[in-house]
Amino acid sequence: MTTTIPDLDDPMILVGRWLDEAAEAATQPNPGAMTLATVGEDARASARVVLVKGLDQARGYAEFYTNYESRKASELARNAWAAGVMHWDALGRQLRFEGPVVESPAADSDAYFSRRPWRSQINAWASRQSQTVADPSRLEQKARELADRFGTPDPFGDTDATDGVSVPRPAFWGGYRFWFAAVEIWLSGQNRFHDRVRYERSLDAVDASSFRGGSWTHVHLQP
Repeated sequence: MTTTIPDLDDPMILVGRWLDEAAEAATQPNPGAMTLATVGEDARASARVVLVKGLDQARGYAEFYTNYESRKASELARNAWAAGVMHWDALGRQLRFEGPVVESPAADSDAYFSRRPWRSQINAWASRQSQTVADPSRLEQKARELADRFGTPDPFGDTDATDGVSVPRPAFWGGYRFWFAAVEIWLSGQNRFHDRVRYERSLDAVDASSFRGGSWTHVHLQP
């Protein structure tokens, strides 16, 4: 395993490689887990873990999916700039990201939603993420009502039959593209002399979901 960060012009090469190697190592249940930090209108930060479901190495963004009515979505609507961290403790590796987060094209969200297990599709409809609930058991009842509506089996039953099951994507659920304006790569070193390299680039908006990235520059940072 590499003990120093290779000198690359494009950090996305290493981002993709490390994600693949984290999945292959299987040292944690969700190797694609990323802590995403956003800022609310009160200037207070909040953070939560999301799962990276796609990585565009050529253009430099990661994609995750969530509820568009959640707290993170509300904060991103006011301030699209976010920070993310992926840490693989057993591998001694960490990636930090900074940049704008924008909604994915509807076609991306539709395609991903169609691949989700039908129980997860029902859950997306049933849960109004981050909203209060007086009785949590009401969510189970709501899920069963939605199963009847969409013609799926009981989501809490034993059957996994999916023949003829088609659950559409709710408009309040979909993807986000996290475009990287900065990437910091951290590699654990002996005697805490860790290796750190920070990459930065400019981003120019192309449309509502895309940016054009400039050339990456990088510097080495002290641990």
